[in-house]
Amino acid sequence: MTRILKLITFDVTETLMMFQPPVAVKYAESAKQFGINVDVADVLKNLKGQMKLLTKQHPNFGRDTIGWNVWWTQIVVNSFKLAQPSSDEKALHQLAKFLIDEYTTTRCWALADGAMDLLNYLKQKNIPLGVISNYDDRLEPTLKSLKIQSFFNFILTSYSAGVMKPDRKIFDLARAQIPGDILPESCLHIGNSLEFDYLGAKGAGWNSAYVGPSTDEVLKIVSSGEVFKNLEELKKQLKIV
Repeated sequence: MTRILKLITFDVTETLMMFQPPVAVKYAESAKQFGINVDVADVLKNLKGQMKLLTKQHPNFGRDTIGWNVWWTQIVVNSFKLAQPSSDEKALHQLAKFLIDEYTTTRCWALADGAMDLLNYLKQKNIPLGVISNYDDRLEPTLKSLKIQSFFNFILTSYSAGVMKPDRKIFDLARAQIPGDILPESCLHIGNSLEFDYLGAKGAGWNSAYVGPSTDEVLKIVSSGEVFKNLEELKKQLKIV
């Protein structure tokens, strides 16, 4: 992949930073500290259901309705209530606050393999770097805890922008963060979601790189030269001119 680029942006969740440990495991282990014992499989199932429900009822982490903090509190409380209806209400809210804070730390996140090397390489090329993420207001402190915040010229979340990927408006807003008239074809977005990252960027006229397995489904949508199994492979093949 050889490109003349004036802006490179990244998705973060499961692109630059990975859940560690898995979310359901972290939730179930944390619950024990508050006297709540649930099965990991139940937590995982309930979390998926609650995420889908709240995303429909209150899009973009409740930005225009209940706000992200209440949004996540409801996700946690309702997920555990479904798994253990007799759970103490006060303990559930304490657990929710604990997890909301915990997910800004390295106790829940780790950098993806090759992330630091890729960021250092791109920074040496003097290309502006940014983040475009469907995320709430906790992203900046989270990136700071992972020691990568300083690599980015801007960090654009769906919550601050008022629009979510794959809407082209958030990609247009990202371009506007950099002085000068940067054309879409001079921009590259890197992410792990076909819908939100790869197709979202393509729909905005950007170049796109998909990071993930090259399954038959993926190759029906993404050209082989734009699929990379991980960030290490992307760094090897990305030629900046």
